[in-house]
Amino acid sequence: MAGLSAIIFASSGCEVTPSDVNAAKENVRAQQNETAQARAAGNEAVREQAQREKELRETAMRRPNDPEAQAKVNEAEKETAEARQKANEKVAEEEKATQKAKAEAERLAAELKAGEARDAYVKGMNDELEKVDARIEAMRDRLAKLEGAEHEKLSADIEVLKVRREALDDAIFELKNEDVMKWESKKPAVEQAKSDAQKDV
Repeated sequence: MAGLSAIIFASSGCEVTPSDVNAAKENVRAQQNETAQARAAGNEAVREQAQREKELRETAMRRPNDPEAQAKVNEAEKETAEARQKANEKVAEEEKATQKAKAEAERLAAELKAGEARDAYVKGMNDELEKVDARIEAMRDRLAKLEGAEHEKLSADIEVLKVRREALDDAIFELKNEDVMKWESKKPAVEQAKSDAQKDV
């Protein structure tokens, strides 16, 4: 039945659910935890390497004429710098992943909110369809009691209202089929179709 198309479609489709948003938020928390762990591990690695460098430097200071001791200090300095760079790169990588997770969570939350707003609007428009159906049914009941010109006039009015009702149903369907973040672009057409369907015939 054409009248049910928009109503049925309102509850179908692959759309964002609250559980999707919750999972995305949990992913953000997990990614933030990974970032914190990477920062802590990097700091510890740098601290250990810096401590080793300090010990080698103290040894070299006690043996100023020992080129091997100074060479070890130089190597330790290089390793400390490398440890710091590696730690910074790992943290930057984790922070980038966290930002990506946050952006995805925000996108899903926005889609959920838009979907809920659209679905509430569609429900209201489906209620309008039911009102038009009730008007058509009432007109058909009256039609059964009429004859002649009055019967023909009311019959023609029923057909006009059915066309308007179908236009409203089609407009709702198009709105529901639109990208969830762009559904409001179809709202003016639905409002016009609703206004037309509410007019006297």
